[in-house]
Amino acid sequence: MSASIGIDFGSTCLRLATVRDGKPQTLGEPIPLWQAAGLAHDPGPEQVIKQRLYGDQPIALAGRMVPAEELAFILLGYCRRAASTALNDSVDACVITVDSQTGSLTRNRLREAAKTAGFSAARLVNETAAVALSQSDPAEPLTVLIFSLGADSLDVLVAERAPGSLTALANGSCNLLSGQQFTAQLGRHIHEQLRQQVDGSLLSQPRSLAAITAEAERVKLELSRETEVEVHIQELSGMPVDVQLTVTREAFEELVERYFQEGLDLCNQLLAEVRLAPADLGEVWLAGGSTSLPFVQRRMTEWYGRQPRLAGEFAAALGAAIQAQALSTPQQAAAEEKPVPQPVAAAAPVVDANPLVENWTESARLEQEQDFNGALARLGQINQMVVKRQARIRFQQAQAYEAAGDRVSALTFYRLANRLDRANQEYEAAITRLERLEARHIFAEGYRLEQAGELAKSLEAYKRARQLDPESTDYPQACARILAAAGERLVERGRQFTGSKATIYFRDALKYFREALNFTPGDPVIHHRIRQLEDFFRKRR
Repeated sequence: MSASIGIDFGSTCLRLATVRDGKPQTLGEPIPLWQAAGLAHDPGPEQVIKQRLYGDQPIALAGRMVPAEELAFILLGYCRRAASTALNDSVDACVITVDSQTGSLTRNRLREAAKTAGFSAARLVNETAAVALSQSDPAEPLTVLIFSLGADSLDVLVAERAPGSLTALANGSCNLLSGQQFTAQLGRHIHEQLRQQVDGSLLSQPRSLAAITAEAERVKLELSRETEVEVHIQELSGMPVDVQLTVTREAFEELVERYFQEGLDLCNQLLAEVRLAPADLGEVWLAGGSTSLPFVQRRMTEWYGRQPRLAGEFAAALGAAIQAQALSTPQQAAAEEKPVPQPVAAAAPVVDANPLVENWTESARLEQEQDFNGALARLGQINQMVVKRQARIRFQQAQAYEAAGDRVSALTFYRLANRLDRANQEYEAAITRLERLEARHIFAEGYRLEQAGELAKSLEAYKRARQLDPESTDYPQACARILAAAGERLVERGRQFTGSKATIYFRDALKYFREALNFTPGDPVIHHRIRQLEDFFRKRR
């Protein structure tokens, strides 16, 4: 008799679970993605393997470039072998968790890879739905909210949990709130503190930026247990330094508060769509590694009014395992000519909601695939809304239209005008939302280029992001950081010379610092550098 497993496809690792003797249980420890891919060590930066799987760029494995389809086969094949070893049995069925933003291309890629890896049956389920399934059946219908905060995004599900069923009422996601965002904000804070003690040109080196990011991740984890953490850096890019500073939990929470508010806004939006309030929720469950932070738990308690429940690290894998057992049980019974045993209660059908069926359906699909230009172009085509957002996937809907007669009342014109006005408002709001989302993706690409040392391309990306979202303060700070780093390098070069050659370097450095000041007028470090260079030129006269 073969077994079935649930696979939680996380941002940095894989988690496996199964159902034995009617009870869901975990299989071993989390498996790092780089280990499952056959790498000897973490290639860095974080999430690079999952990014390759969800995109079209190949990844270097064993000295050759491996496409995304083959990468998915390698990862799922590793999961099947690891589960077979742990269970001492063959594994023929699996359910894989994905986040709600996963596009159809990636979903199909995972299904095909599962079949190639030897799974005779494979199904995908949203991670938040899997978390809900991992909890025991309530005695009576209960409305729950799943708040899943992982490394790369936030997923929220509002669902009705009843004995033997799970009905999704609304779900959505937010890219601005994630564990990676927490680390990035903390890394920028440490970077700004170091600029006051370390030469700016040294801090702009790719190895230095990578070291600061790693230190920020360590500090973030330490702040889960301590109220303050000491940062002691003794080396940057191979150069000896001796820098000590303290990061407090209070300072960290101030850095990430505005991003966490985005997550609370998403929760309020989803509840409003189904005409509920936080007080109407029977339970709130927290899932994902970042929900272990005391700040997240406290803010969710304040929002909910009660203490939320922690679903646990393996909750999604356990829920997927319950669904996998229900998927494989009929096949096993048919093969062995036995009656179908009753699966665990939580393996009942899942009725999901579709968060992407909106006024502009095609625009939402293109946005999900990160084709922002296509999404904006599609928004220019006004469509009559027939299927509402958060509608059930399996349904029928019709809309009757009548031609206007010769006598049309003023009230009819008023209603039409009011409807058109609301459509225009939604259109403008959608464009703003897409531009801000595109700005975040461009900013992330700029940060990657900055870490890789391609500062000119990074600066162009930051400036483009600022044009798309001029209200954000992150983009001007990033532009100033790049320009100031370029100015510091020119100052260092100028110190190696005398006379007119040094003057040329210092003059160019002054231009960079003045341009940086345009982005962050109140930066004291840049002001100080400008005064030093201006004093130098005054003395030369």
